[in-house]
Amino acid sequence: MKDQIDKTADILLTEDIIQSATIQERSDFYTFAKHVHENIELYQIAEGKCKMEIGNQLITCEKDDFILILPNIAHSFFLTEKGNCRFKHIHFSPKAFSRISLEKITGCPMDFLTSLTFSYDYFLHMKADETISYLFQKIVTVFRTGTSFSASYSNLYLAELLLHIIEISEKDLSSYSKKHSEQNDYVSFALKYIQENYKEKIVIKDISDKLNISPNYLSKIFFNHMNMTLLSYINTYRMNQAVTLIANTDMTMTEIADRIGMNDSQHFSKLFKSTIGSTPCQYRKILWKEDYQ
Repeated sequence: MKDQIDKTADILLTEDIIQSATIQERSDFYTFAKHVHENIELYQIAEGKCKMEIGNQLITCEKDDFILILPNIAHSFFLTEKGNCRFKHIHFSPKAFSRISLEKITGCPMDFLTSLTFSYDYFLHMKADETISYLFQKIVTVFRTGTSFSASYSNLYLAELLLHIIEISEKDLSSYSKKHSEQNDYVSFALKYIQENYKEKIVIKDISDKLNISPNYLSKIFFNHMNMTLLSYINTYRMNQAVTLIANTDMTMTEIADRIGMNDSQHFSKLFKSTIGSTPCQYRKILWKEDYQ
């Protein structure tokens, strides 16, 4: 028990878990296109309203709303009208929490991250209660002070916030079974496979064969966990890689399409527009315009 306490304390007091904790403002039809990443995002709306598409679900976020978006879930952020939306925003890596056991609390061998993802599947949207509001503000305030203790205090407040979120879910964590664990492992394998092989042709059967399960079963549990199909996730992940290449290289669109595993540049352009909201060429022009303003 003491070893586990020492390990948890070491993780929370010494590791750089939070990447950013800021107060931001967006206005007048702002759009951040659908994207995926391995971090967890937290929002608390301070003023105005916005919309988010998380997985395949569209939500409207208003003042005092709290939103948690779990890792590898495709999501977008946008304003549908003229006006401002101000919000507190936290980006953090969940990897440290996957190494902290909550078995003494849950009664079954679960780590902190699994407890969170089991409680909420892929996102949480609710009115912030007093505890959420207090801890969110403490994280943002302390993280921004930039002292030698800022990261440690911020991590501790974040752990308290996440424990509170798990607690209010009222999910029976003891119902977590070997079946849930296996399904999590299957989805995690699929995500890693896509990240490592997106430059090549990806066939769902190739992934399921490596797991010794059927393509239909893999597709079903992936959709249940991610709220989007495997194919949609693969396409979204590739488009995110394309965005990075468009922004940071002078590669042609044909070269970019080939780099992300798509040998048809016309199909790439259509898919990019449906995911990001503009063609690849239009997107590059927008970036150039912003660079010169």
